[in-house]
Amino acid sequence: MIMTKDTFPSSTVFHYPILLLLADGKAHKVNDMMSKCVEHLKISEANQNVTTKSGKNKVHSWIRFANQDLSKAGYIEHTKDGYTITSAGMAFLNSHKDGFVAHDMTESESYRKYKNLDENGKHIRKGKKEKTTNQYPAVEQDTAVHSVQEAIEDTQAKSPIEILEELSAHINETLDTTLLEALKGMKADAFERLIKALLVKMEISKSDDCIELTQYVKDDGVDLYVYDNALKMNVVCCIQVKKYTDTAVGLSTVKELGGTLLDKNCKSGMVITTSQFTKGANDYNPSGYNIQKIDGIKLTNLLIQYGLGVKTKRLEVKTIDTDYLNSI
Repeated sequence: MIMTKDTFPSSTVFHYPILLLLADGKAHKVNDMMSKCVEHLKISEANQNVTTKSGKNKVHSWIRFANQDLSKAGYIEHTKDGYTITSAGMAFLNSHKDGFVAHDMTESESYRKYKNLDENGKHIRKGKKEKTTNQYPAVEQDTAVHSVQEAIEDTQAKSPIEILEELSAHINETLDTTLLEALKGMKADAFERLIKALLVKMEISKSDDCIELTQYVKDDGVDLYVYDNALKMNVVCCIQVKKYTDTAVGLSTVKELGGTLLDKNCKSGMVITTSQFTKGANDYNPSGYNIQKIDGIKLTNLLIQYGLGVKTKRLEVKTIDTDYLNSI
């Protein structure tokens, strides 16, 4: 059974509950949005009090970024009474009833222009040719800089270090979106190997030998088996991996895994996807069995948490060495 720590929600998932709130046609202020996001995203009391390095409430900051994105997309507008949803925003919400993340808003031409993205949602790099040697799609994090423009309007009141810290924090929070795009571009068999590497890293079994990656074809609907020991006598968890670009995982997939658990006399299973789950799939859990659903956002958070598919990029910042100058 995978246990995740109480992580702060990604900034990319705040847009959906905000539109849900505004769908009633009324004007709402930021405080209403905070209550809605806390409830919908199940933000713990401890995380509700988390602040950015510049001292601002993190929930409020991510709502601010989301409102900026939604406004640029033409989905909401700000009035003297608060924020209201537009007809375009209502249409977008109705076409994404099962939820969406920030990247899905690339359907909006104005949002793409604001983020400097092409029609495929890829960052436009002026004056540079697109690299074609990489087997994965180009996933640029430069767009994160555009998302924090309003957050640093008051730069005169901040030191350069504070500005860099705020930029760094936001880039880290948008990393899951760019990582998810890279996962969707992987070959299916390579993606399954990545999932095995994650399970090993998380130590959900006694050793690497206790996790078996099935053959890519004719796998009977199970991509990985977790056994109770290296002899592989008893299956303790069956795992299905679904690398989807847009299609949500439906109820039939989860029911299929439930049937496999019955055949294998196994009580635990997982469905892991780069996409999302329909409401029916999310709600389904047969009595006596534990089927966990790991969607794209949860998956990328786990990969980042355990350091797979990401690396640390360090920025060297030089400051004045007054001790040296005074010693001369």
